Amino acid sequence: MTTYKEIFGKQIKQSSTDLTDSEREGQIWFNTAAGVFKTALNVGAWSSGGNLGTARIQLAGANSSPNSASLAFGGYTGTASDSTEEYGGTSWTAGGNLSTARYQGAGAGTQTAGLFFGGRPPGSGATTTEEYNGSAWTGGGAMPVAKMGLSGCGLQSAALAFGGSPPTRNTTEEYSSSSWTAGGTLSVAFEDAAGAGTQTAGLKFGGRGAPTQTTEEYNGSSWTTSGLMNTGRGYLGGAGTQTSALGFGGKTLPSTYQTATEEYDGSTWTTLSATMGTAIIQFGSSGATSSGALAFGGESAATATLAATEEYVKAITTKTLTSS
Repeated sequence: MTTYKEIFGKQIKQSSTDLTDSEREGQIWFNTAAGVFKTALNVGAWSSGGNLGTARIQLAGANSSPNSASLAFGGYTGTASDSTEEYGGTSWTAGGNLSTARYQGAGAGTQTAGLFFGGRPPGSGATTTEEYNGSAWTGGGAMPVAKMGLSGCGLQSAALAFGGSPPTRNTTEEYSSSSWTAGGTLSVAFEDAAGAGTQTAGLKFGGRGAPTQTTEEYNGSSWTTSGLMNTGRGYLGGAGTQTSALGFGGKTLPSTYQTATEEYDGSTWTTLSATMGTAIIQFGSSGATSSGALAFGGESAATATLAATEEYVKAITTKTLTSS
C-alpha cells in the first residue's frame, strides 16, 4: 500500500482512464477525464465452498487456477486415507484412490497431473511418490530420504520438496523425469510450513521451526531469506507464486488457531482485512495465483475434523478520493 511518505514530493500519475489491476492496487492517481483523484484497494474475501466427501486432517492439495480445478488427496480420518477428491468450482467428486494411504505428505501439480510425496505411515516417514493423471495414481520415483510434515510446490514434471521430519530438516529435493535429486539447503530447519511457486522459483514460509515467521526463496539451486511474516505460524496454507503469494490459517505456538490472511509481494508480507470463516490447522490448500485460493478439511480450534471448504477471491475496487 502506498504511504504518504512514499508519494510526498513526487508527481502523481495522470490518466484519462482508470489504471489496470496490476498498476492500481494500493496506488493513487488522477483521472483527467473525471477530474478526480482515485485509489484502489484489495477487498478480497473468503466464502464457503462445497464440503469434501470425507472429513479429514493432514491432507495435501494440488494447485487450482483460479478455484475451479483443485485436487485433495490423502489425510487422516482416524487412520490413513487413500481418498482423492476433485473440486469443480462448487462441489467435490471422488477421484482415483491412492495406491498407498498416507497423511502428513506434500502435494504439487494440477488436478489432471498431480503429485503426492512423503508422509506417513510408517511413523518415521515415507519415501513414496505417486503421480495422478486425472483418474488414477501410479508410482513415481522414491524420495532419497523418508519425510513427513514436509512442504512442496511446482508441477508433476518439475516439483520441489523441502523441510519435514524426522528429525526436523533443512534439506530440499527436486523431482524431474520421475526421480529425485538433492537441491539447496534451507537456512532454517522446519516442518509443517507452506510452499508456493515453481521448482526454479519456489517460496517457503511459516512452519514449525525458529523463527516461525521465516520466508525463504529458491532460485533453482539455493535458498535466500526474505521478509518475515507478520504472524509466525505452523500448519498453515499457501497459494500463489514466489513474487505474489498468500499465507492463511495455521497456528501460532503454542496453541492459538488463526484466521489471518497475509499477502506477499516478493519482499514484504501485508496482513489483509479478509479473514477465514473458521480458524483451522492441518488442512489442505491450493491456488496457483494470489488472486484465488482454496482451504479444505483440517481441524478447528474445537478439535473437530472438518469437511468444509473455504474459497478466497481477490477483488480490486476503485475509490474516488474526496475531501472531508
